[in-house]
Amino acid sequence: RESTLLKDSIISHFFPTVNADSDGGPSKKLRSFLSCFVVYGSEDVEGGKLRNREFEVADQSNNGFISIAEFDRWIRSILVTKLDRGEGDKLWRFFHPSFTYAFNRARTKAVEQAVTGAQRDQTGEEYIGGDYVMKKDFRLLNLSLCIYAAMVDAFSLIDGHDDGPEERLFTLEEWITGSVKLSDNYGFTALAGITQHDPSEVFAIMDTQQIGVVLLTYWFNLLEGAEIATKTKIGLTLSMSEKVENSKVDTLREKRRKSTIVADSLLSVTIQTTHMAPPSNVFDFISCFVDIGEDTTRGKELLNREWKVVDANSNDLISSAEFFRWIKLTLVERYGRDIGNVLWKEFFPCYSQAFNHTKDLDASTSNLEGDSSNMMENYVNGRDFRALCVYLCIYPNMYD
Repeated sequence: RESTLLKDSIISHFFPTVNADSDGGPSKKLRSFLSCFVVYGSEDVEGGKLRNREFEVADQSNNGFISIAEFDRWIRSILVTKLDRGEGDKLWRFFHPSFTYAFNRARTKAVEQAVTGAQRDQTGEEYIGGDYVMKKDFRLLNLSLCIYAAMVDAFSLIDGHDDGPEERLFTLEEWITGSVKLSDNYGFTALAGITQHDPSEVFAIMDTQQIGVVLLTYWFNLLEGAEIATKTKIGLTLSMSEKVENSKVDTLREKRRKSTIVADSLLSVTIQTTHMAPPSNVFDFISCFVDIGEDTTRGKELLNREWKVVDANSNDLISSAEFFRWIKLTLVERYGRDIGNVLWKEFFPCYSQAFNHTKDLDASTSNLEGDSSNMMENYVNGRDFRALCVYLCIYPNMYD
């Protein structure tokens, strides 16, 4: 049954030679990754049943939509469940750059549909389609995941990183050395017969900014652009989710803007901008705090829960030291001690900026009882905690 599913699946639909034994082309990691998600892109009845089941698993907030953070967690759980934990985590890290692009492909389709009328989740909260992926787009989401994962795999052949494209760029020298490993087995139009051309001339075409390197985002744009332009099977799938004009999205977002200390759109803008060239580390960092800053019922629940954690003294005030410790604990809890500490140190310069900016929001706060000095300037109160979490997403993105 497993071989039948794979034969009739999107692997053969998009990448007919992906399982071919070859010195170049798709890696074993890609084959293992695709085999975990291929069934969720199938159009048959069985594929539909599997998607319905897995969407309920991914939709942890049970509101009929999934966020990028929920999607990320679901991918990792699938890999760890279908493979062993070590192999699953390895593939999750390797293909992580593709998750955001796949999500944004499915998400942009949701934006287009939401423009014609704002929708509400089961709690009655109005939402921007662009912040979530709906159930009916879950198949497109899995198809996009497989497509962009293949792009990452091809990119890694060039930059030479076995653990994934860490630098997210390659130079002319790396292209000359690595391009010979590419083959037509990937099935991408832009890569067809590419080894037959002068690598220096090909690199000059790809280096559109003339900066001497090709970034991962340019690589994605090159491959997806060629597929869409030539209307291949991959291109037709990706073009299902072409973006609507920014003005329409802005109009919809303005309708749900509330007179809070920080507009809802700040948080969605922070996440949306990361899809242009999403650095893995900054996305990993932001995904830990983005849900806490959402002005939704779920966001408020998380906000109240985390405030009790960070406000250890229960005095409705937190110091910068308490704030910094809470960030570290949150990162370590999500990613483990090693990765959590790396992320905490990398974005440490942003914490004071976020904390100080939040303090400035409430310049009129009264002084502490019995103290004529403005000691409150050293603290953030509970009502500004959401703003603090939003700034904690914005400043790391700027810093990166």
